[in-house]
Amino acid sequence: MATERARRLELELELQGLQRENTSVFSSREHAELKYIYGKLDRNLEFTGTMYETTVDEQGRKNIPGKIARKYTVRIPLPNLLFSFAKEKDRYDRGMLDRHIYDSGEMKMRTAELRENDLQNFSFRTPDLTTELFAYELLDRQVELNSRVQGRHVYFFSPKMYKLMFWADYNHLTGEGFSVEISPAEN
Repeated sequence: MATERARRLELELELQGLQRENTSVFSSREHAELKYIYGKLDRNLEFTGTMYETTVDEQGRKNIPGKIARKYTVRIPLPNLLFSFAKEKDRYDRGMLDRHIYDSGEMKMRTAELRENDLQNFSFRTPDLTTELFAYELLDRQVELNSRVQGRHVYFFSPKMYKLMFWADYNHLTGEGFSVEISPAEN
């Protein structure tokens, strides 16, 4: 009788544990996987931005010569940047990501604060994140059909990327948009 009662209590506790686990939107396995991926991405994307001197040609038009006025270090929280980009675009392309950053109000505001404050003359190239995002299954790869280069791939955000976005939002880890920090680069 005592062993039957102990077994019944054990089963009730197990059932309560399962019910607690199932009240979450994410299974414990999903939660662990998404937490791991988010932890790997939870850093600043850091790259160099270059401000070029503004000159005017004979017709009075601005142009961007090769003379560098100053170099800056740009830091952007990677999860917020990726989520902002994925909400706007369905595919990942490094050039499109650069354009997304360049066109953001935050980037315009930060570069306007610089001494050489002409955004037309601020140039940068972000690190390529394709391999990392593909390894975490946040991108799906497809062969581009209309490409002059045979076998060229395009990358689309996968359902897992959108699940990660939902998980981060559900856990109050991100906000809207992204912030940009620009500081003079150390020589």
